[in-house]
Amino acid sequence: LAPEPSAEELRSVVEEISAHYPPPRLGTELVLLEVNPHRAHAYWTIDVEDYRSAQQRTGLEHPPLVLRLFDITDGTPPEQALTAFDVEVQGLQGHWYLDLWKDGRTHLADIGFRDAAGRLVALARSNPVSTPSAAESPDYHTLAVDTAHPAGLRITAVSWAIRFG
Repeated sequence: LAPEPSAEELRSVVEEISAHYPPPRLGTELVLLEVNPHRAHAYWTIDVEDYRSAQQRTGLEHPPLVLRLFDITDGTPPEQALTAFDVEVQGLQGHWYLDLWKDGRTHLADIGFRDAAGRLVALARSNPVSTPSAAESPDYHTLAVDTAHPAGLRITAVSWAIRFG
């Protein structure tokens, strides 16, 4: 049988494992990440007191917690965005993948409680993210390394031009 590890050995193991994981988040936060041209990922942490306070401000007993995603590509403030949609979510900590209708757009999200009139009692606002275009690039440039060339390594420029229409 192996001997019981000492307190110092246990502390060392905990520190080593903890170094591989981020510290727990404090407070209320919403982060938005672009995944691909038609998808974004949101994750959040909500402080319990912030959660209860916002829930009470809606005037509803059980208001829905929603992610409200705004298309701010044209530079307008989120409150004036022409395109926005809500996704009901749950939890003080959570994450959600958001399917997007158009590629090459800039989005911003709020998380909060929706009141009876559809207004959002916001808890947090995310960072803006821009999704890439889903179209193929019109130009493709790369460098190729010829390892079989008798003079040794030779770098060759390779270009393709793709034209549509």
